[in-house]
Amino acid sequence: QKMLKILMYPLLLFVFILLISSVMQSVLLPKFLSLYDSLNIPPSFFLTFLVSTSHSMNFLPYIAIGLCLLYFILKYSWFERMNYMDRKKWIQRIPIVNQYVRLFDTYYFTYHLSGLLASGLSINDCMHLLAKQNNQPFYQEIGELIYKALNGGRSLEHVFTHLSIFETYLSDVIANGQKHGKLDQELFQYS
Repeated sequence: QKMLKILMYPLLLFVFILLISSVMQSVLLPKFLSLYDSLNIPPSFFLTFLVSTSHSMNFLPYIAIGLCLLYFILKYSWFERMNYMDRKKWIQRIPIVNQYVRLFDTYYFTYHLSGLLASGLSINDCMHLLAKQNNQPFYQEIGELIYKALNGGRSLEHVFTHLSIFETYLSDVIANGQKHGKLDQELFQYS
């Protein structure tokens, strides 16, 4: 729902641009071409470029429909079958998006983990609580993974050293917070 609200303005702009281009293609460009033709003047480079671009715009709806179909086919046949951790790793391969996704996930996780630790829960209890919740499946998988690693004898900073979905300095922040006994405050400040 938030994504739809965010995309409404660009979508309206896109529709407006399509309307303007269709009016230009059906009304303005033919009049300019007939004017140049009646004066026996060869059309300018800009007008020739606009005419060729307007003819290629006829294929735009078909290309858009094809891309939408491809998106839905890939989403429901491939992306939806992946677990949430693999989805996040795949999204983090996208060049510009990866940095924002990693920052947001690190912020979200550290902010909520600091709140849970500040309320008096232990790290193990926090991860167990994350693993049991159903609202955020990605963080549920993270909670399960960390809970199993902690019960397997690994330290918390060692677990975060090998989690590439979060910022690389998170393990240093955790080590520093545990060293001084103020992990909740360190995580909150880091978030």
